[in-house]
Amino acid sequence: MQKYQSEILFLILFIFMVNLNLKGTLYEDLSSLEKETVDQAMAELKLEPVEDLKQKEIKGILIYTESPFAKEKDILSRIGDSLHKNTTDGAIFESLNIKAGDLYDEDLIKDNEKNLRNKSIRSISVIVPVRKKGEFNENIYLLVVSRDIFSLRPSFSLEGSFLNIEDLYASFGEYNLFGTERALIADYHLSKATHAVGLNFIDPRILKSSWSLNLNPQIIFSRQKVFGEGFYGRLELEKPLRFLNDTWGYDFSIAGGSRPKVPFKGFEVRIIKLPSGKTVERRFHYANLSGRAIFTRSFGSIYKKEVFFGYGFDKKNPSIPKDLSLTDDERSEFIKSVLPKKELLSFAIIGFSYFHNRYLDLYDYDNFKTRELIRLGPELSLSADLSPKILLRGDDDFISPSISLAFTKNLGLDSFINFKISGSARFDGKWSDEMSSFKLLCAMPQISKIFRPVLSARFIDIKNNRNNQTFTLGSDNALRGVESSYLEGTTAVRGNLEFRSNSLKLLSIYAGAVLFYDIGSAFFDWHSAQLVHNTGFGLRIFAPQLSATSLRLDLAFPLDPSSRAIHVLVPSFGAGQAF
Repeated sequence: MQKYQSEILFLILFIFMVNLNLKGTLYEDLSSLEKETVDQAMAELKLEPVEDLKQKEIKGILIYTESPFAKEKDILSRIGDSLHKNTTDGAIFESLNIKAGDLYDEDLIKDNEKNLRNKSIRSISVIVPVRKKGEFNENIYLLVVSRDIFSLRPSFSLEGSFLNIEDLYASFGEYNLFGTERALIADYHLSKATHAVGLNFIDPRILKSSWSLNLNPQIIFSRQKVFGEGFYGRLELEKPLRFLNDTWGYDFSIAGGSRPKVPFKGFEVRIIKLPSGKTVERRFHYANLSGRAIFTRSFGSIYKKEVFFGYGFDKKNPSIPKDLSLTDDERSEFIKSVLPKKELLSFAIIGFSYFHNRYLDLYDYDNFKTRELIRLGPELSLSADLSPKILLRGDDDFISPSISLAFTKNLGLDSFINFKISGSARFDGKWSDEMSSFKLLCAMPQISKIFRPVLSARFIDIKNNRNNQTFTLGSDNALRGVESSYLEGTTAVRGNLEFRSNSLKLLSIYAGAVLFYDIGSAFFDWHSAQLVHNTGFGLRIFAPQLSATSLRLDLAFPLDPSSRAIHVLVPSFGAGQAF
């Protein structure tokens, strides 16, 4: 035993260091895409990287923002950069809480990097310690390097299968107005039942303060009719907890509207057979008005404890469309089986959360060549909505508690495992809406720097379902091989295994491949559970000039006989990974 004592001690120390993830944001850790931009910045500013950072004082902060098409020389790229206004140095400085004179602190640097990661504005955000070439003193500088995404642009987020688009969000606007990170966007949302046209104004720092504003009015149209079918609006004013040492956060929001609710199986509206023998579509109209005022007090910096409290209300008014032509008895059965409960909820909110502000840096997991931060350690959240009817004037006395517990552990320097369990319920003399869920996600270490296995498993269930809530599975939510929302029930379970390749640079974009296997089921009782499983392959494309998120295209082959009888080959597409 003594013979191997030193080796054992070294192994324990290595594991300890890996688990703490002490390595800072150093030049050598960057991806090839990030290094290209950092190298350009250092060449122009005559800088070189620094690695000995112990007790070093920050002499100053330098900003370098690269244009979206700076590396391309064709005429369209030059036109694109001329139409784009780079993020101003002032806007970058407003997003930081580090200054000259501070000592270098890894946690503080990571915290500021995290705050810079606005996926609508930039595809790269890194902070690298550097010094000026020729200086041999103890001075270090922080080089803040970012690469803007083309801001005056159309933007798309879509999900679909076969040759059909099932959910499309498209917008055109200025996502970085005058380089100030404000956004003014005209947006369009297409779902299976409706069109929605609206405006969205986002100001992340009102008058250079720590408050943000989000305003989003919409008009809703039916896909079957020309005239308006409803409206929706949301206004949110927030002072978020942006940094480690922020102590108070505030969130005020109000939202409401009136719109049709139409559940689908594929592209067919789901139906219900009433006791009278009549078969009708399960669609209804839903009007609501809701609001929240939340106050959060944060304690600690690395080991965070947050207490939050406030008030909320939700006025819900579902109704049956007249064109369903139901009798009184049929209406009663439809209300009982389909509609959410009509009520006014008025409640106090209290809660507590605990988590660690420790992060793992990853590449080639969810995206390509851009840093991804995964929070490590335990996460606990406890909350309750309390409604004493006599005080808050709601329709019912109730308490609605919820709990969530999660833990993320790094598996070396480039992988992790995460599990999460959660539950919620409502008590108003009897228990209802008892929801429980479980999630497991494991991003395994890269194999030969070629591909990474990723495993996911999820379970969700609801009992005593007073609002007739159901869950669906299909190609729109990680059960590829069948049409969207193919399975429905009050219980859903699925598992996924993917082999995600590292990216390959093709001209100015990055591409990768995926092999996958999916299995899952959604059902109303366990006796009717029917597992669907499939396999297939996919393509991922990442264009850092236009998006901070990759696009995906998957082709799935159903394996079980019941699915093969309906589907042979199911293409699906969307933004980001399937899970």
